[in-house]
Amino acid sequence: MIDTGDVAVDWIFKARGPLDPERDKAITIEREEVREIVRLSQQTTVSNYIAVLSSRQTGKTTLLYHARADLVAAGFAVVLIDLSVLRNQDEAACYGFVSTQIHNALRSRGDCTLPEERPIIKGPVDFLHFLSDSATRTPTPRIVVMLDEVGALLPEVSDSFFNTIRAVFNSAKGTEPIFRKYMFIFCGAVDLYLLTFGMNSPLNICEKIYLSDFSREDVHQLVRNFERTGVKLSDGFADRVYEQARGHPYLTQRICVILERQALPVLTAAHVDDAVELMIQGDDNLSHIIRQLERDPEAKRLLRDIIQQGRQVRFSRNNPLISELEMIGVIREGPYCQIRNPIYEQMLEPYLRLTKEPEPERRGVMGTIRHWLRPPEEELGILPPESAPRPAVGEEITLEEEMRCFKTGSPVCPKNPVLDPNQVFIGMPFRPEFGDSYKYGIVPALEAVGLYPWRASDAISNIDIMCKVCEGIQSSRYAVINISDWNPNVLFELGLAYGLSKITVIVKDKRSEVPTDLAGMEYIEYASSDELREKLIKFFRWKMSQ
Repeated sequence: MIDTGDVAVDWIFKARGPLDPERDKAITIEREEVREIVRLSQQTTVSNYIAVLSSRQTGKTTLLYHARADLVAAGFAVVLIDLSVLRNQDEAACYGFVSTQIHNALRSRGDCTLPEERPIIKGPVDFLHFLSDSATRTPTPRIVVMLDEVGALLPEVSDSFFNTIRAVFNSAKGTEPIFRKYMFIFCGAVDLYLLTFGMNSPLNICEKIYLSDFSREDVHQLVRNFERTGVKLSDGFADRVYEQARGHPYLTQRICVILERQALPVLTAAHVDDAVELMIQGDDNLSHIIRQLERDPEAKRLLRDIIQQGRQVRFSRNNPLISELEMIGVIREGPYCQIRNPIYEQMLEPYLRLTKEPEPERRGVMGTIRHWLRPPEEELGILPPESAPRPAVGEEITLEEEMRCFKTGSPVCPKNPVLDPNQVFIGMPFRPEFGDSYKYGIVPALEAVGLYPWRASDAISNIDIMCKVCEGIQSSRYAVINISDWNPNVLFELGLAYGLSKITVIVKDKRSEVPTDLAGMEYIEYASSDELREKLIKFFRWKMSQ
C-alpha cells in the first residue's frame, strides 16, 4: 500500500523481492524450471542434488518459493534457508544457523518427533549426526533443503560446509541409507558455478538447471495486467517491452513498475524507450553488473571483444570466462555469445569504450611468441647500451610480422586470434576408438585444473580446415597432441604448435610406436583413459605452478 496523496494505491507490478505464489499470482510467470525441480525432487531415488544457476535478479528465489509450495502440497518436508544472513560469519555460526532452520521447519509439521530444544551444532560431525537423527524422526519420504544465496559464505566456511553436504550425498549411496531422504537444492550465480564446476568441486554432484528468460508470450501475458487499471496499451507496446529487455525478469518488471507509477492513460512503444533511458541513467541492477566486471579484467576484455570488435566467441559453459559472463548476466546462451538484451548493450558499450585498462598479456600472436622465445635482456644478464631507447613501462612493441597468416604469408591474419590463457588446443585422430581418451581422459583432466579444450571438429565455421586449426592453436596457451597411429594431420598440428611456441604435451597409447623423429621428445604414455586423466592433471598442475 503506497500513499500518493489523497489516495492509497496498491501497485500491481513488483521489481523488488521474490513474488509470493498466491499474493502475486497475477504477475507471476509460470516457469518450466519449477516443474523440473519438482520432478527431480519427487524421484524415488535421489541420483543428484540440484543447482539452480542464474545471474542476480532473475527470479531464483521466486522459483524456490513456487517449488516449495508444490512440494509441500505433495506431502514433502521443505526447508528454505537464505544464507545471506551468514555473510562474514564463521563456521560454527553457519552450521548452527542451518541446523536451527531445519529443526524448526521439521517440528512445525506436527508429525516430527524431534525434541523442542534447539540443537547445538558447531561443526561437520555434529551436523551429520543432526541430519541423521532428523531424518529418522521425520516420517516424510523426502526432506528437501533449499539453500539460497550460496555465495554469501566466506571461502573457508563454504569449503567446509559444502564438502559436508557432499558427504551426505556419498553416505546415502553407501553406509547411511537414512540420508537418502535428503534432497539439497542450491541457488546462486558465479560462486555456485565454481562450486559445481570441475572434478574437485564439492557440488559437482548436482544436476544443473539454468534459468531461462521470459518468452515473448510471457511478456505479453505480464503486461496485460495494465488493463486492470484501465490503462490502454497501443499496438506494439508489449513487443517493445520484450525487444528491449528480451524477457529478463527484473528488467521486464522494472519497465512495468516505472510506467505504472507514471499513471499514463495510454502506453506506447515510445514510453518503453523512455523508461529504459531512466534505467540506464541509474539502476542498481546495471550498477551491480559493472561492479562485477570491474572485479575480473579478463572477463571484461572478452566482453569488449564481443561488443566492440564483433568477435564471434563460441558459447561454451566449459569456458570459465564465458560462464562467468553468463552468471554476471551480460550474455545469453546460443551458438555464439550474444549480449543478453539491448538494455545491457546500450549501457555496456559506452562503459567499455570509456574504461581502457592496460592489457599486458595481449601482444598479438607473434608478439607473444617473440616474448616467450626471447626473454627480456635484463633476465639474461645482458644490458643494452645507455644510449639505446627503452620502451616506456606498459608500452607495447609493434612487430612487422605480428598476426601474420601462415598459409598465405600475408602480414595480416584475417581472423585476428586473441590468446586465451585457459584454452587448450587438442590435436588427435578423430576416430571412434579415441573417443574415450578424449571424453574420459583429456576433458575431465582439463576441468580439474580450470582449463578447457578446443578441437577443430567442435568449432563450426566456414573457413578451411587449415585456417581453423591455425586459429585454434594461435588462440590457445597450451596444446595436447595425441600422436597415436602417426596420423599425418596430427603430426602437422604438433609441428605448428611447437613452431608457435605453445606449451605442448605429447600423449600416446601404449600400443603405438613413436616415430623416429619424435623418439627423443618427452611424452605421456597411457593404457586407459583413467591413467591419461591422472597423468595430465599432474602435468598441468606442475606446469601451472611454475
